[in-house]
Amino acid sequence: MPPVITFDSVPDPLRLPPDLYLGEVSGIALNSKGHTFVLSRGNTTGPAYAAAATQLLEFGPNGDYLPAWRRHIFFMS
Repeated sequence: MPPVITFDSVPDPLRLPPDLYLGEVSGIALNSKGHTFVLSRGNTTGPAYAAAATQLLEFGPNGDYLPAWRRHIFFMS
């Protein structure tokens, strides 16, 4: 019998501003201060080409959006 993994469900743990929408989330990270970082592809108008739709969002320990980061991050190779 496989082990049972227990968890607590938290509906809507992140509070987004009214004009911000998450698209496809490619990564989530948590730092030592309890801040959540979300790498998302969304919040664009029109087609989402390459890095144009990529955004890095930061949320505080209580789930509030912290606008310190630029919403759109352009990655260069």
